Amino acid sequence: MTWKDDIFIEEKSLGEDTLLFYAQDIHRERTGVHARLSIAFNKTVLAWDIMNAERDAERVRLANRAHSRLSENVEITKEVLAHEFDTFCLHIWDEQLKRMAAEEMAGDPEYAGISFVLEPFIVQEGGTIIFSPPGRGKSNIAIIMAVCVDHGLNHFWHTTKTKALLVNLERSRRSVRWRLTCINEALGLDPKNTLLTINARGKSIFEIQDRIKKDIKEHDVGLVIVDSMSRAGFGDLNENLSVNRGMDALNSWGVAWMALAHTPRQDETHVFGSVLHDAAADVMVQLMGQHKEDGLLGVGLQITKANDIGPQPMSILALEFSQNGLTRVRKAKNGEFLEIEGQKKMSMEDAIKEYLLSEGKATAT
Repeated sequence: MTWKDDIFIEEKSLGEDTLLFYAQDIHRERTGVHARLSIAFNKTVLAWDIMNAERDAERVRLANRAHSRLSENVEITKEVLAHEFDTFCLHIWDEQLKRMAAEEMAGDPEYAGISFVLEPFIVQEGGTIIFSPPGRGKSNIAIIMAVCVDHGLNHFWHTTKTKALLVNLERSRRSVRWRLTCINEALGLDPKNTLLTINARGKSIFEIQDRIKKDIKEHDVGLVIVDSMSRAGFGDLNENLSVNRGMDALNSWGVAWMALAHTPRQDETHVFGSVLHDAAADVMVQLMGQHKEDGLLGVGLQITKANDIGPQPMSILALEFSQNGLTRVRKAKNGEFLEIEGQKKMSMEDAIKEYLLSEGKATAT
């Protein structure tokens, strides 16, 4: 018995041939241990099912179906195959528990501290949620961040270059492609530069999570950006269990992720739905927008919750648009977007800290 990635495998020798049992997505539900179970012969799948591994009738049915597809030359009886499969299923939960066993974990004095994919908003192997009402610029900011990380650009934030994957669940492929073209040009890149993208408008994270995992592995992805959490697909966003399942799915990817989220109509200060969104994310970022004349949009990014990160200044960008789309991205000037700056809620001490973080050393005069 052995593990390969998240698949538990057992091989049984039949002379020159091999019988294989596979179990993946092993998890316990109220009715028992469930998994996707497969029976293969020389790596050719004979039968598979998503089933309760603790129910005899389901195991027998799968084993019999697999046996019926074996060649008559294979010397294994239906009863022996069923017994071998029973034994395999008996051990899968114990093997799963071994992977989660407690360890005597030592401290690491050589650890350099928190590292970022995009400082200070996206932590290495951490999760970030950016939230705001619709129409404030979240999608454009998400693509700007993805391109900056993908190319290691430090125009607005310090980045660690890594492969970025954009998961588009909201907009048409044509719309995202044009936004990418405009953002590439605005950042000084070739407008034809590519960004690894899954275009699955109308689908949910639940429906395409296996595709996301495959792309992470195949393309060595270090950052996944999801637009948006409203299409999680694990159930009601107000129910704790549904939200936990959705956040567990994102955290299971094993890389940094950032998800866009909406706010309730009556309150822009938190994500729509269960508070467990906040609990599961490492960084929560409120996005504030201010539209001005001549196609100018101010976007403020304020961290409202962060694990292991000290106070951070608000980041404000100016996005300039023409009738054809985004034409320029730059840091906002002081006093350019007073509505956004006026939403900073901080003590005098915090205001001084933010000023020093933003401007560097200064004297009282």
